[in-house]
Amino acid sequence: MNIPVTNNEVENLSEIFQKINLYYQGVENSDLELLEKVFHEEWKMLDNNVLNESNIRVESKIDFLNRLKNIGSIKDYSADREIITVDILKDKLSVVRVDKMPNMHVSIFFMIKFGEEWLILDKVWVKEIVPNFNNCNDYNLVEQVIASYFKQIQHNDKEGLKSILDENWELKSIFLTDRVELKKKFEFLQNIDTKAGYNNRLVSIDVFHDSLSIVKLDNNTDGFVSYLTLFKVSGEWKIANERKVFVN
Repeated sequence: MNIPVTNNEVENLSEIFQKINLYYQGVENSDLELLEKVFHEEWKMLDNNVLNESNIRVESKIDFLNRLKNIGSIKDYSADREIITVDILKDKLSVVRVDKMPNMHVSIFFMIKFGEEWLILDKVWVKEIVPNFNNCNDYNLVEQVIASYFKQIQHNDKEGLKSILDENWELKSIFLTDRVELKKKFEFLQNIDTKAGYNNRLVSIDVFHDSLSIVKLDNNTDGFVSYLTLFKVSGEWKIANERKVFVN
């Protein structure tokens, strides 16, 4: 984790930590009003905690809150959670990794600074499937999928994109003015911006438990940074969403 060096960074980290703690407190106590305060209106959760390996679960804020209302409080839900990394981009977006011990569930929170307040925009998490001692092959496969994604955008290849985008894929574009634009898969395929396939520099690939990957890309030419979420579905890596932050 980067050590904050300015008052603003200290304040950001303090509020981010507070909101993550409030999230776990809200889920543990089934406190729907509290969760409403920490969620952005476009909040979604993605995970692979499903019986059918050919699917990932995608829940909207309303669906999640209704499910939690039916379940009730979850004892010790917040226990053994540890914030591992916090990445803050342009005082606007934060990507937070939280691990749960000892079962090693990994959660990634995408947070947006809306006005002067940090809110949780998305959560993706993955359960431990198998011990993973060498995931070099997955790194290579993910990198190939990302390269194919941008190549197909360049060539306006709708069929190729359909094959690597999850059925629930969506793009959230985040602007410094607090505006968030949402684009569904069918909208994206109807009007592909071929220019978006160029000038994307790979910054990092993180792979968790052979089934979740977070990829960070930088596009200095068009002034945005993208985070792509990939899940392994039926043995193949699929792009589940993209979070694009315009930094200019």
